[in-house]
Amino acid sequence: MAVKKDDISEQLMGSIAQSSDAISNSTQPDYCSYSRDKLIEELKKLTDMNLIPDIGDKPELIKAAFYKRLKLEIEQKHKKFLEEGGVEEDFKLLPDEKEQEFKRCYKRYRELKQKYTIEFEKQKEKNYQQRLLILDELIALLTRQESLNKTFEEFRDIERRFRQAGPVPQVKLAELMNQYNTLVEKFYDYVRINKELRDFDLKKNLDFKESLIVKSQLLLDEPDVITAFRKLQDYHEQWRDSGPVAKAYKDDIWNRFKSVTTAINKKHHEFFRKLKDELDNNLEKKLNICAEIEKIIEVPFTSFADCRKKTETIMDLQKKWKETGNVPRKEMITVMRRFRKAGNSFFKKKREYMGMIREQFAENSKKKIAVCETIEQMINPPDWEAASKEVIRIQRQWRDMGPVGKKEGEELWQRFSAACDGFFKRKAAYHKSLISVSDDNCKKKDLMLREFEAVKPSGDLDQDIKTIREFQQQWNAVGSIPPAKREGLQKRFNMLVNNWYQSLPLDERKKQLYLFKNRIHQLSLQESSGKLLYEERDRLIRQLHQMEHDIIKWENNMGFFRASKSAEKLLADMNGKIVLARNDIKQMEEKIKVIDNYLSNKK
Repeated sequence: MAVKKDDISEQLMGSIAQSSDAISNSTQPDYCSYSRDKLIEELKKLTDMNLIPDIGDKPELIKAAFYKRLKLEIEQKHKKFLEEGGVEEDFKLLPDEKEQEFKRCYKRYRELKQKYTIEFEKQKEKNYQQRLLILDELIALLTRQESLNKTFEEFRDIERRFRQAGPVPQVKLAELMNQYNTLVEKFYDYVRINKELRDFDLKKNLDFKESLIVKSQLLLDEPDVITAFRKLQDYHEQWRDSGPVAKAYKDDIWNRFKSVTTAINKKHHEFFRKLKDELDNNLEKKLNICAEIEKIIEVPFTSFADCRKKTETIMDLQKKWKETGNVPRKEMITVMRRFRKAGNSFFKKKREYMGMIREQFAENSKKKIAVCETIEQMINPPDWEAASKEVIRIQRQWRDMGPVGKKEGEELWQRFSAACDGFFKRKAAYHKSLISVSDDNCKKKDLMLREFEAVKPSGDLDQDIKTIREFQQQWNAVGSIPPAKREGLQKRFNMLVNNWYQSLPLDERKKQLYLFKNRIHQLSLQESSGKLLYEERDRLIRQLHQMEHDIIKWENNMGFFRASKSAEKLLADMNGKIVLARNDIKQMEEKIKVIDNYLSNKK
């Protein structure tokens, strides 16, 4: 019974159709457009199906899409944190529950895949043993003498079962297929199948392999080299399973397929060579970035501006790091650890430096607040001129107190400026009020002088001294007068007092003592009275010491002149000088006692 050609054609077309369906089902969903929740749901769905061989590389694509989405969300949070005024080193990520859930799902998938891989390897070994048994059946078939149709049907059954036996270990595949193809060729020779059927079967295999060559040639235009290489591996498996072709076409068709394979493999090799160069180049760039950061860390911060400038440089280097791309897998962990260590070290040094700067800022802030409070408390100082000098001194020292934070510095400067402006406004208001008061005082003192000029001594010494002292007290009780008129009025006052004392019935020494007491009294009423009194006392002490020195010198000279009879007149003159000098010394001592009494009263 002859085998129909149509039956063989249907089997051939069915095989090709199955191959086409397998290729068309290789398209994947666009996981990059999924949310993280949907990606977790999709991964759960795939693992719950428990069909590891059917899901392919979908879990890996889901993982890549998930962490790409997670990275994007982290960058958005980081950007928002910085825009809201956060500091780079203070940015921290909280534990992500979705990531933990994804890791659990992915771990389950890896466990299932590992389990499947172990079972699959066992199954491949079983498949190999099964195929060996089928080959034994084919060998036995070659020795049997049965009708052609029955033998061919059994051959087709063996061929079908051999192809459906499943994958075998890769190391045993080539030898197994060579043995199978050899036995198939022997089968055709053994059963002496008619030439037409044999040629049709060989042509069917030839057409299928031609279609594989056409598909392989299309892969040369495939932009994704990885996809092209994987499809080529699939085509090679189909090529091995497709059966022999006529000997006349065997070498030619294999060489054509081999040529396309070589070209695709070359593109694949070139792609990975370029990828390796790119990864090595990225590694060099990232190592340089690490070296730059480490170099920056070696130099201590010199100022707040220097710290800010170096931070900007580090941020630029971190941005450059992210833009650089991947590095070789074996170097990835090492270079990442070095980069993180350098970055962490920099920000640690920055935190320590900023802590020290904040302490300095706090100390400087205390100083500036203290001087602000000092000026603010100068509401109505007793001595406006001394207070003005103090404020001016503080203004000169303000910048030397050191910097503070920008915001606080502006607030403190505004407070300091307001305190200084307020002080000088109060001072101006005070002096303005003094002008009218001074004019009144000037009129009062002028009237007092004119009234006292009309008063004459009564002749009673005690009463006249009391009168002049009361006049002096009344004069001093009147407040300040304008500087332009002060000297003239004071000169009239001093002249009137001196004339009054000159008119009293006192010896010259007492008059001079009264005048001196009056002068010391006037000095004691001035603002810098202590300094003026000490200066007057020192002047008198120097005169007293000089007078004592002169007396000693004169007395020594008198000892030399006593031996001469003609020196009597000269000795009398010197003796008179000594007597006058001693009287002057007594008067100086009285004046010094007057000053000492005033100084002791001031204490």
